[in-house]
Amino acid sequence: MHERLHQLPRTEPIAPGQLRAIAPGLWACPDEPFGGPANTCGFLLQRPAGNAFVYSCSSIESYYDHIDELGGVALVLLNHRDEATRHVTTLANHYHAPVRAHQAEVEACTERGVESMAALTQ
Repeated sequence: MHERLHQLPRTEPIAPGQLRAIAPGLWACPDEPFGGPANTCGFLLQRPAGNAFVYSCSSIESYYDHIDELGGVALVLLNHRDEATRHVTTLANHYHAPVRAHQAEVEACTERGVESMAALTQ
């Protein structure tokens, strides 16, 4: 028997410069090619302790106004060194937000040029 895979909704913006609402408090940038059949996108998670941006988005600057309306960015989270791009540093610098990743990924992310990098504490 085949299990049915759950697919997230497409993440095309609803208007230029607007992130798409995926669920209450969860917003997404448009899909971007990752390589092969995979796509990826960045997510803004609204949190009382300050919003977190997860992953990266190559056109992040075009979403700053909407991100500001949603409360800005207090923390940038990376899952893997492949996410360590100049766009992460651009976002973190714009919002004066620290960048965090698992301790096994910090050195590789720093080597790829991500600034304000540190390991997650928990």
